[in-house]
Amino acid sequence: MGNTYYYEDALGAGAVTLVLVLYLLLLGIGIASYVLQGIGLYDLGKKRQLKNPWLAWIPAANLWALGAVVDSYAAQHGIKRRWRWLMLIFLGIAIVCYILLFAVMFSTIFMMELRGTVPDPDAIWGMVGGIFAVYLPLILSTMALGVCQIVCMYKAFEETVPEKAVKYMLLSFLVPLAYGICLIRCARQAQPVAEERPALPEEGGFVPQDPFAGLDDNETN
Repeated sequence: MGNTYYYEDALGAGAVTLVLVLYLLLLGIGIASYVLQGIGLYDLGKKRQLKNPWLAWIPAANLWALGAVVDSYAAQHGIKRRWRWLMLIFLGIAIVCYILLFAVMFSTIFMMELRGTVPDPDAIWGMVGGIFAVYLPLILSTMALGVCQIVCMYKAFEETVPEKAVKYMLLSFLVPLAYGICLIRCARQAQPVAEERPALPEEGGFVPQDPFAGLDDNETN
């Protein structure tokens, strides 16, 4: 009996240790992936002369930075694109739906407990209907956001390393840390935007240069 308890305790301790090691490993991979993505996207933003390339380091805002990079390349080719706004809209819808989902669930449960009675079928179906009404746009907006992000990832690879765009996309989905590494390689090979010298007014003073390099201005040309 003593040996049985000993082996059970050792097995339990080993399982806990294994779970802890796996958790730390996944956490480390997640942090490293985020740092590498931030470095690559920040460098790309600087080369494209985006106004706020540091957004690459902020969760959710890095989607805006990715979309802005792709929009900048499109504007360079005379094409109007609004990927940054599209992803921002889908992200906002998803966040609102996520908040509403929990609000519907907690409000329904609170009302049931406040009444102190067994919930009737109408109340249950009302809660299910409210959850479904919020859950459906949540799923659709999340899927749309994911599709937009994938398209922008490919566009960023295509504009910087067109011969390796498909390869980098496959690596980004199949290999941990590959997305950030591929972004860094793209940033190194990307050609910086040529800075336009500010025009001299008649008075002889300098006109201040917009650090955003006129992303929206280029799109309107």
